[in-house]
Amino acid sequence: MAGTNLTLRRRQLAARLKRLRQESGLTLEEVCTRMHASTAKLSRLENGQRGASPRDVEILTAIYGISDPALIAELTAMAADSRTQLLRREYGSLGDRAIYSYIDMEAAATAITEFQIAAFPGLLQIEDYARTVIRLMNIDREPEKIEKWTRARMLRQRLLTSGDPPKYQAFVDEAVLWRVVGGPDIMRRQIEHIIPLAESSLVTLRILPFQAGPYPAADSPFVLFDISDFETSVVYRETFSTFNLIEKPGDVAAYRRVIDHMMGAALSPSVSMDFLVEMRDHYERGGPGFLRAVP
Repeated sequence: MAGTNLTLRRRQLAARLKRLRQESGLTLEEVCTRMHASTAKLSRLENGQRGASPRDVEILTAIYGISDPALIAELTAMAADSRTQLLRREYGSLGDRAIYSYIDMEAAATAITEFQIAAFPGLLQIEDYARTVIRLMNIDREPEKIEKWTRARMLRQRLLTSGDPPKYQAFVDEAVLWRVVGGPDIMRRQIEHIIPLAESSLVTLRILPFQAGPYPAADSPFVLFDISDFETSVVYRETFSTFNLIEKPGDVAAYRRVIDHMMGAALSPSVSMDFLVEMRDHYERGGPGFLRAVP
């Protein structure tokens, strides 16, 4: 998807340059006349479809009457910086560039709402659980790549204990609690890891129980990012073979309505906590008795 190759830094810079133009009172056409460029070029730049160069920033800030040297330096640095390269150095080679866009948005978000149906969210996974999920859900991944992805997932979790963590809310289908990943011991430790997080102010976790029946997006896990420098929130969806970023305000609003519906269908945080404790105890005794052994 075209949107998945846009780095967060490019998108943030685009939003700020657009805001500066609007504050100057100038139209796209007026600015393009002054900078001797087409309206299509500036439109793509303001939508994040084209990266702004340091020279673009120099010209645009002059047109907008920006005289603050600190602001100009900040915007110029944003244009010069290749955020994806920085993430590659920190996390290693993870394959598709889309994953770096995801990590960047995750790190910049002020609020994250996540919905999962097959496994606990990556930000809440212990290492053994994460490694098993990555191995079993990516059948062609080599052992070396599995370790790289596992390491990256563990590094991402620093976000929740950083000095300024996002407001993080997770909706998890009950199936996640019953789907045995790596055996009863890993499941017990995984749930045991989540319980104190859910008890803290860092994470709000709510379980969508089987008894709630079908609900919107029940077959479509997603993550919604609220990012202060963006004009709209961004929804991330991943399928077996593709990554998608959803940005149109109407489409994002539809996902917010889904979240509102989930709020009504899901167990409360306190009842979800009781359910987690019950499932932890089940796995401590060797796992729910009705589960069949895998041949």
